[in-house]
Amino acid sequence: WRARFYDNYDGTSEWSETIAFTTLTDETYDVNLNGIPDGQEVDTTTDLDENEIPDLSQDDILSLNNIALNTQIGIKKYKNVIAIESAKILDLNNFPDIKNNPEDIPFGLISFRIMVRHPGDEAAIKICLSEPAPEEALWYKYDSLTGFYAYSDHVIMSHNRKCLIITLKDGGFGDDDGVENGIIVDPSGLLMPSVLRETNDVVNRTELSEAAADETEGGCFIYSLVHR
Repeated sequence: WRARFYDNYDGTSEWSETIAFTTLTDETYDVNLNGIPDGQEVDTTTDLDENEIPDLSQDDILSLNNIALNTQIGIKKYKNVIAIESAKILDLNNFPDIKNNPEDIPFGLISFRIMVRHPGDEAAIKICLSEPAPEEALWYKYDSLTGFYAYSDHVIMSHNRKCLIITLKDGGFGDDDGVENGIIVDPSGLLMPSVLRETNDVVNRTELSEAAADETEGGCFIYSLVHR
């Protein structure tokens, strides 16, 4: 590019020297506007909810490919969710160096934006994993003020540890924007409590109580994770 100056009398200056720059491909771009960054899209055969329909062909699930970890994670509508507007895997290097940043997250830290039926509604989503979650892994949320904190009071996990049901409330628990506006914004992910550098939210005991999920897809049994 180059530039020149025009004065009040339409007089012009000489052209400046030509300057060039190169832009890099941004994996957060969403050229096809499907709510998934182009660099994080799964392939056409991925079926994380195991219903024999490719995730890319469904409008009730957004699935993400974490190339660095070679894992995939899907966010699917479950209860009181009108739409999953967007989802992406976040880069931990862009987060402030707070005291309890994890060193590793098995499936990556994800952020999603969902629309609920009415402002203030409680809603539930289903998280689908490409492989079973590690035995000690729990669901943690991220807050810009306090960092990562355990969210297991609102999470149930399937018997095979490949799906989770997460409950959130618009403007309340689990909603990062804190406003009853019909939109829930949620940065969170599975991580091992042992990888937290320091945390005030210590898990004393995790009780696993078996229960059948109502309206489950695939007939899986679930365990509820309760922190004491």
